[in-house]
Amino acid sequence: MPLGEQTYRFRIARSAAAGISNGVQQFEVALEDRMTVLDALFLVQRRQDPSISFRCACRVGMCGTCAMSIDGVPRLACKTRVRTLATDTVHVAPLPNLPVVKDLVVSLEPFFDQWKRTLPKFRPPDPSCNPYLALAAMLKTGLDGIRNRLPLPEPADDRHDELDAEGADVADPLPATLGEALEELNWDPVVREALGQPIFERFLTAKEQEWQAFGRHISSWELSRYLEGA
Repeated sequence: MPLGEQTYRFRIARSAAAGISNGVQQFEVALEDRMTVLDALFLVQRRQDPSISFRCACRVGMCGTCAMSIDGVPRLACKTRVRTLATDTVHVAPLPNLPVVKDLVVSLEPFFDQWKRTLPKFRPPDPSCNPYLALAAMLKTGLDGIRNRLPLPEPADDRHDELDAEGADVADPLPATLGEALEELNWDPVVREALGQPIFERFLTAKEQEWQAFGRHISSWELSRYLEGA
């Protein structure tokens, strides 16, 4: 075995067409430290059993098509490094909440039916928003909610009139300024993990500098309000 490789046992749920279960099949795969569950599946398909079926597209954690149950937890196979699972035996199965087509491939029809009913939209708060960082954070928070079975809050559009007996808003407020948003971001472990520590720190530092510069800027409204009218 080449230096730096380790052999893992992959117990993969198998099924015929229409999702009829064929039990679990075990494969032994030698992997380098950097390799993911998706890499392992490709090695199994190319070298041991070309009939094994799974789905992937972008391979960079953006599309979500390689989502599957890995050791009982919904994960993206392309983002899950095998060594981080801390086990020599990895259990891989299709997502439990969708109909199985074959092996690890599930039907996405229920998902798209729900998508059509909910009509999700991505509306960034300003045109300078980095869509790659924003989408990575949204995908990570969504998967975190599924993994931890977090309840969905009420839609924001239906909460604008949630007032207590004294007329105060009882809905959780969003940060009112960039400074408040940065305070919330700084302690958020989910977004930190989604972006990775180096990118997270650089992004946070850049935005803190932006907020400090904004605080020192004198706006035209301030000039008009406090100087020209004096």
